[in-house]
Amino acid sequence: MRSEDSEVKIAVLEEQLRGIRQQQKTQAENTEKLFDKLFEEIDKLKAAMNRGRGVFAASLTFAGAIGAGITATLEYLSWGHK
Repeated sequence: MRSEDSEVKIAVLEEQLRGIRQQQKTQAENTEKLFDKLFEEIDKLKAAMNRGRGVFAASLTFAGAIGAGITATLEYLSWGHK
């Protein structure tokens, strides 16, 4: 009788252990997918930041060119009136 009870308990514990291992496997797969998505989003943010830096640099260059043009024009006009 005792041997049968022990065998049943062992069988129950083995089944529970299989269930726990399956849960761990599923959680690990879900975590891996989550990290993959997270890394993709980080890459997208980096790309957006780099585009923003390029636009900012271009706008500074454009503003500098306009400022230089205005300054040169004003300097030319001021020399002509002296």
